[in-house]
Amino acid sequence: MPPRPTNKEAANVLADAGRALYGEHWRQPLGEETGVNPETLRRFMSGRMTIPNGLLDHLLRLVRQRIDELVKAAMRIEKLRGKEN
Repeated sequence: MPPRPTNKEAANVLADAGRALYGEHWRQPLGEETGVNPETLRRFMSGRMTIPNGLLDHLLRLVRQRIDELVKAAMRIEKLRGKEN
């Protein structure tokens, strides 16, 4: 079993994934999507609270879903570009 990341490492991943999913103002939409209130997100980001594995799992699903959506969009763009050439 891999070692548990530090609170700060997990907070950095949470912030990076949040920004990738929702842009610079990621906290509100991520909180709404995951059901985590803003104060709890602040505690996670400060390192005062450990981010639960369930939230990390949810975040991973959201990231993978976005990747799938982007791949599909890229394929459609490539298909359209192929029709032009």
